[in-house]
Amino acid sequence: MNLTGGRNCIHCGRQLPAEDRAHRDKPLDCCGCGAVMTPRRLEDTRFDECDRCGGLWLCPATVASVGSQAEARARLRPFDLMPKAAEPGAKSSGGGAYRRCPICARHMNRSNYARGAGVVVDVCKDHGSFFDQGELTRIVLFIEEGGLEKMRRREDEDLRSRRRDVRRQAIQIGAPDPETSFATGVGGGSGLDLLGLLSRVLGVRIQ
Repeated sequence: MNLTGGRNCIHCGRQLPAEDRAHRDKPLDCCGCGAVMTPRRLEDTRFDECDRCGGLWLCPATVASVGSQAEARARLRPFDLMPKAAEPGAKSSGGGAYRRCPICARHMNRSNYARGAGVVVDVCKDHGSFFDQGELTRIVLFIEEGGLEKMRRREDEDLRSRRRDVRRQAIQIGAPDPETSFATGVGGGSGLDLLGLLSRVLGVRIQ
């Protein structure tokens, strides 16, 4: 949360990136408090910062870079100070209300950033995501502590477990071995394709 027109970050003292007024026909209104946000650009990272509540608006490309690029996380983190009353494991401050996208005005979805992250983010799939103050910091900590890798390993193990369960059920009812069918080229090779194949073999829908 920095002052409009300020030159230095109030958290770390570093010079702020220039306001990116050319990127917006007009400034966006904050999804959290309704104040006008300041558009900023730091190298190839674009975002809008609320000078009142500290919320951040990130376009889809910037959200993706947070998950995949340490450089993007390092650029953005100084702009998101954890609220004093919040702890890393605290619930998201956005509450249960559905907010409107500041660009298209449609209600946004409230979505868990990742399994185990404990952060619920307001998402417009076409235009971007809104992070309440402190949420981006919690996500960065989650990623840098290996949270995404742990989540992917859990999902892989869940898929393997489901494959074992369905194969066992297929054998019990005398259906063709789904693993053999998959190995001979039925399906496209992905986990989702395999689950679709198993569903067809057993004649049931797999959630």
